[in-house]
Amino acid sequence: MSRLRWPLRVYILAVLGTALAALPASAAFRGNLRPTDTVLLALLMVMAAVAQLWPVHLSVKMKITVDDTATFAAALLLGPFYAMVAAGATTLIALHFRGVRQSWYNRGFNVATSALSTGAAATAFLLVAGSGAQVAREPWAIGIAAIAKYLVHSALVDLVVALQVRRNPIGGWWTLHRRLMPYEAALLVLGALAAIAAQAQPWTLVLFGVPMAIVLLTVRDSANVREQTKSAILELADLIDLRDPYTHGHS
Repeated sequence: MSRLRWPLRVYILAVLGTALAALPASAAFRGNLRPTDTVLLALLMVMAAVAQLWPVHLSVKMKITVDDTATFAAALLLGPFYAMVAAGATTLIALHFRGVRQSWYNRGFNVATSALSTGAAATAFLLVAGSGAQVAREPWAIGIAAIAKYLVHSALVDLVVALQVRRNPIGGWWTLHRRLMPYEAALLVLGALAAIAAQAQPWTLVLFGVPMAIVLLTVRDSANVREQTKSAILELADLIDLRDPYTHGHS
């Protein structure tokens, strides 16, 4: 960590410290897990871990995972403490089994951002809907929780990138996130639907593996088509250069 610039070092430590403080703080307000809640927690952790093991590459430098469906469902169903535990633990497990070679602070930052964004969603839902609310009857609380999750996660990640490359985190924000928002919205909607169904019957979560797989394949196919289109355009430009010497080197 000594190789990092001091503003970046301070920021990463601050995020880690916030996550470490938020977890015991939320534990003070946690409820007792019912047997059905224990089943939900286990199923959601498995879903989130599996989703993180296979990230989808949107471009050469951009990839996403589809674990937000499971972690958002956890935020709506389990409250801040257990949702943060689920999000943080599954991120750590996925990093281990993916064999990703990262420094301790990089792993810690990834775990912290996942836990904090999920905790923010759970807290927002709890404040708006109240304890023991029926998820299906709280559309406004669901929407606010989804916005909180996306904004907290994107803000934490964007700021660390901005500090690393020394750029304005606000500049180009929309250009970057407008590509991700449709995918993230789809994942969060699926998470809300999963929470609504699972609140009545936890085992229905197993069925949501199918739409998660569909979203994963759709995103992957869309990225592949985009890359193929880009390659085709470049090949066409090369052909034009060969046939027209005037345009050579200008396309």
